Amino acid sequence: MQVRAAAGRDVEACVDLVEARRRRYAEFEPRFWKKSASSAALSRKWFAHLITQTDVVAFVAEEDGRVIGFIIGTNFPPPPVIDLQGGKNAVIDDFAVVSDDRWSDVGPMLFDACKDRLKELGYTQIVVIGADKDNAKTAFLKTTQLSLASTWWTAGL
Repeated sequence: MQVRAAAGRDVEACVDLVEARRRRYAEFEPRFWKKSASSAALSRKWFAHLITQTDVVAFVAEEDGRVIGFIIGTNFPPPPVIDLQGGKNAVIDDFAVVSDDRWSDVGPMLFDACKDRLKELGYTQIVVIGADKDNAKTAFLKTTQLSLASTWWTAGL
């Protein structure tokens, strides 16, 4: 397995991975994680845009010529009531691997590469987003030096 910077040729594979994740997350919480009919097309356009930005960090994990995971860290300024002491805040919302059993090997390689590059770019905080019921991803995240900072509760009105 190798981890490398994401390129335009990787967008379709990343969209396939994130679409699989979206379908699964919709099973966890159908209202909040409901996938739109145009999510793949929107992601394709968004990912292609992101990988060209200088303040975005995007990596893929590749094995036998196939993308088996990806991670994207983007600049996400915190609200003005939060003091990052001069640093930048990165959000990692798009982070997926090909199967749950790959969080233990693909997950750390992608996460470490992304975290190291974000630090080089002057980021001082990362926020990783995941579904509460995504047990495999959560188990992996618990092995990192992240701390659980927030939870969201949702209901229809």
